[in-house]
Amino acid sequence: MKKYLSLVLFCAFLTVYNSKISAQVTPAKPTAPASTTVAAPTPQPISLTWTGYVKTDYFLDSRQTAVLREGEVFFLPAAVDPDATGKDKNAVPTYNSLSVQSRVRLNAAGPEFFGFKANAAIEAEFFGNAETDLNGLRLRHAYVQLTNSKVQLIFGQYWHPFFTPECFPGTYNFSTGAPFSTFTRNPQFRITTTGATKVFAAVLTERDFTTPGPATATANIATPYLRNDLFPIVDFGVQHVSGNITLGATVDIKSVKPRNSVALTLANKTVVNTVVDERELGISANAYFQVKTPSVTFKASAIYTQNGADMLLLGGYAESSLDSASGKYNYTNMSSLSAWLELSGKKNAMEWGVFAGYATNLGLSDPLGVTKAVYQFSLNTNIMNAWRIAPRIGWRSGKTLLGIELDVTNAQRARALGVGETTLTALAPVTTANGTVVNVDQSLNTRLMFTAQYNF
Repeated sequence: MKKYLSLVLFCAFLTVYNSKISAQVTPAKPTAPASTTVAAPTPQPISLTWTGYVKTDYFLDSRQTAVLREGEVFFLPAAVDPDATGKDKNAVPTYNSLSVQSRVRLNAAGPEFFGFKANAAIEAEFFGNAETDLNGLRLRHAYVQLTNSKVQLIFGQYWHPFFTPECFPGTYNFSTGAPFSTFTRNPQFRITTTGATKVFAAVLTERDFTTPGPATATANIATPYLRNDLFPIVDFGVQHVSGNITLGATVDIKSVKPRNSVALTLANKTVVNTVVDERELGISANAYFQVKTPSVTFKASAIYTQNGADMLLLGGYAESSLDSASGKYNYTNMSSLSAWLELSGKKNAMEWGVFAGYATNLGLSDPLGVTKAVYQFSLNTNIMNAWRIAPRIGWRSGKTLLGIELDVTNAQRARALGVGETTLTALAPVTTANGTVVNVDQSLNTRLMFTAQYNF
């Protein structure tokens, strides 16, 4: 037994001894000099921020109205439509409530692009792309923005240059002053200088807000008249900010091509089927002004348009002549002038504002042709003039707003233009079945709206 115990102890001793010898003779692994260590580049962070709001509007109108999305966007009161006794069939009040204006927005910033600060934004709402798409998700803004000390570049869908984020109506009504103010967005490229006085240039196409025209559209293309022209909308503008004063002006140049070809059968039975290349050129301009004091903010803007239908304004264009030999059309602008002003302020949790707007149709540059075709925004057809007064009051606390707005809007509609006429000047009388003559075109709507909004 002692023999076996001695053998075990001897083997254990050899094992320990050999391990010590191996540790002494095994060279240590070399350590790399500190100067050869290369640090990994620090990744530039990307900042993502979600914003948006939930909004519900409750509104009561005193009559039928010319609206979009079941009344969420109110433009003008509907025309008078007399029955046999002269009673207005559209003098029927309506009520509705909707939450489709609710929206979400994702803002992204960083990393830099060759020295430019880079950021992007994408914004959507449940307003839909058409009347049949109410509650559907639609794109509002989607753009990439690059900025350095000298210029700012915008690539994507953003506000039309006539809509100025620094000076626009603050109405609770989603129309935001239309049809007295522009409220549209366009795919575009824009370059703007930095500093107190900014100069910008932009080239735009159309998507959600389009120029109307003859029924010659290519299937699945909503904007053929601008696309076929090959010349995008071009805008130039300037804005100056000095302390609490902001003022600026913009010029808009737009050319559209209503037709690529014509197919006509003339009075002598001759068939004309040929390619045409006539275009319609419109030049528009706006100016705006804002001044802020500790208690009151004053805003004002004026817009002159030639063919401003795509900006939701009065006017458009028309066919002034048709060459019966060649089948070629000539086109002429329908111009308009609009202006608005607003006073607003706040005290503690309470805010208030008063919006006032006026718009008038200046008519055609050339007499209307034999085709009698006039192309206007569908809700503004044959409007001679319109005005609006809209006071509001609201209360904000934290992220929540509760507000009330009273909107009184009046519109005068003319009869359709006749051949050789240029100006919408005559209200259209209607003789009813019992011989009563009714002036059908003076209509007024009063909208009372309550809004609840939570911002995040």
